[in-house]
Amino acid sequence: MRRSSGARRGSIPAERSRGGTGPRGMTSTTHRTPVIAIASNTCTEAIRQPIHAILLLIGIGLLAVNPLVSAFTLGDDDLLLLELALSTIFVCGMFLAAFTAALSLGEEIRRHTVLAVLAKPVSRAALLLGKFLGIAVALASAWWIWGLALLLTLRHGVPMRPTDPLDGPVLALGGGGLVLSILLAFAENWRRRRSFPARLVRHLLTIGTAGTIAALSLDPEWRWQSPATDLDGNVLGAALLLLEAMLLLGAAALAASTRLGTMATLAATGAVFLVGMVGASIAGSAAWRHALPNLQLLWVSDGLLRGGEITARVLIAQSAWCAAYTGGILALAVALFRTRDVG
Repeated sequence: MRRSSGARRGSIPAERSRGGTGPRGMTSTTHRTPVIAIASNTCTEAIRQPIHAILLLIGIGLLAVNPLVSAFTLGDDDLLLLELALSTIFVCGMFLAAFTAALSLGEEIRRHTVLAVLAKPVSRAALLLGKFLGIAVALASAWWIWGLALLLTLRHGVPMRPTDPLDGPVLALGGGGLVLSILLAFAENWRRRRSFPARLVRHLLTIGTAGTIAALSLDPEWRWQSPATDLDGNVLGAALLLLEAMLLLGAAALAASTRLGTMATLAATGAVFLVGMVGASIAGSAAWRHALPNLQLLWVSDGLLRGGEITARVLIAQSAWCAAYTGGILALAVALFRTRDVG
């Protein structure tokens, strides 16, 4: 009996050391899990915001009417359609990034709920990193949904005359997927009290993706084809750079929200957007132009309109610049938040 009880007493430290539940295991877990937990909560709260669903549906609606607007030009209708579609995603993404970051951190600081997180063994740098990762996932989900609408819009093309036939697979499968997603989200909100914006995003990601793949697998005459038939590498590269621009603006909005309120954060993000689009042209060859957020490097639709192509080298170079600049903005956000009184 003494040996068995001694064995049990001696087995406790061994199990703790193997299972990671002792002091050392807790220390290693603490350094890993807070960022992931904060990112998950931030993403969940971001897609539950009504403004997220509103901007998401506004972007889809604008992308849907772009073919009709492009029909009023005298030529190059498809190029104008591409320009309008990419501009729609860019502008809607800017507003979504600003609202998401402002509501994620700025409102928590205003309501002092951020103290509940900082009271735990979580550094302010880890808090900001988790917030940014959650915002990035929320923005990426919206970008994916808008990207699906972009592919369907470009596939449908511009109707040149009122008698031109419509693209049946795009309208039936793409439009049907949107309507079905809205109805399912509304039904779950009505019957189960689930969040309508969150369920809408979930259904658009699943049903919308399946509907888009199915629509691209059929030609306008409902004949089978490869889903990659109507895909353009330049369009996909331009859309990827737009996602990186959205993440950069999200980082700028997060940095602004460490010191500013919601409306001031929106204004600051809009200012970054404007400076990023025209600042490099105004600065010319001045040395300080390298410090500006040159969003023209990520906005390549003008080059596509002139017949240019997005090569792998250009894509890698622009992505590396965006990653470095976004990292610098996050470092500035950490410095601003470190001395911020949240009490």
